Amino acid sequence: MLCWLLVRWVRPRADGLLVWAGVVTAVAVNVKFLVLAVRLVAGIGVLVFGPRGLLRRPLLWAGAGIAAAGAAPTVVWQAAHGWPQLAMNAAIAADVYGGRLLFLPGMLAGAGIVVGAVLLVYGVWRLLRAPELRAYRFLGAATAGLTAVFLVTGGRSYYVAGMFAMCWAAAAVSLEAGAAARWWRSPNARGPTSC
Repeated sequence: MLCWLLVRWVRPRADGLLVWAGVVTAVAVNVKFLVLAVRLVAGIGVLVFGPRGLLRRPLLWAGAGIAAAGAAPTVVWQAAHGWPQLAMNAAIAADVYGGRLLFLPGMLAGAGIVVGAVLLVYGVWRLLRAPELRAYRFLGAATAGLTAVFLVTGGRSYYVAGMFAMCWAAAAVSLEAGAAARWWRSPNARGPTSC
């Protein structure tokens, strides 16, 4: 949902969506802290690739305040109980299935053994390289950045799965608009043919 709100914001620049992104983060952070990693890495992507104007939007920071307020009870509880989440992270990193060796194969398998994995990689590449997707480049960087963060920290391969749909969409848009569109479309979509 957070990624959808960011994608949706890019064209109309409807800042109310940024407040909703804060609300979504506030709710999500009470289930998993991973959403904070998404916000942080996406923010770095915006800083590096743009649209930098996003960082000057007051409602982005209002949404961040909502997210921080939503996270406060969980952070207080974690601090009062000796940060059990950090111990859990260490246990996951030590686990074979959450370790670094199987991270990338597990991530690609989770995306879909053949088609999904290919579309994931192609979508990230298109987000990072395609001129027509320049406004969304920060999301490709966020996907690559999250992959690197969780690979280095020994996270589970499915931690990046929230980014898959956006990457698949970028791949699908590029395939539909590109040279593949000639054979991709059905005969009915091509128009009448002579007999």
